[in-house]
Amino acid sequence: MEAPLDETLISGVYGVSPEIVDKALDKAVWKLSREIEKLKNTLVEIRKTMESRRELFEFGVAGPPRELCYVAVDSSFTAPAIELVGG
Repeated sequence: MEAPLDETLISGVYGVSPEIVDKALDKAVWKLSREIEKLKNTLVEIRKTMESRRELFEFGVAGPPRELCYVAVDSSFTAPAIELVGG
């Protein structure tokens, strides 16, 4: 008889010390924070470049949306999904 999923997951965790988990999490968080910082710096550079070329870009607050006549239909609630509207 096959073990329930919960028991299978829990049995894989035995033997791993909390210190190892903490170190792995610390390393992952550190790597993520470094990547986020790189992304932030890249975005700052992109913004500076765009602002230096104001003649090509328009900055400001978006105006009210145009009133267009569009409808979205979600027909993916069945399994498998049935395409009711194609295109």
